[in-house]
Amino acid sequence: MNSRLTNPDTVTSDVTKTRVWRIRPGAVTWKQLAGETVVLDISDSSYLSLNGAATLLWSTLVDGGGSELELVSTLLDTFDVDDDMAATDVQSFIAVCQDRNWID
Repeated sequence: MNSRLTNPDTVTSDVTKTRVWRIRPGAVTWKQLAGETVVLDISDSSYLSLNGAATLLWSTLVDGGGSELELVSTLLDTFDVDDDMAATDVQSFIAVCQDRNWID
């Protein structure tokens, strides 16, 4: 029996890594300025300024979405970072967007 399939933590992790994340329609508006993005939450008028790496991830979500694995690959292709750093950055980015209800 495949142990990956019997370990719920591994299954959840694998599913999460391949889930395609997209911007939730009507949740936000955004503007790119000088390589950074400012995201405005429509529901409470709060905003978040995204750095260059987060702007790249955001652009991927805007352009149709991406999985955690695709987002990590995007960072690795663009920046001089290792796999662990890219994965940590993507997980943090997704967590912030989820906490704010900006992505589905």
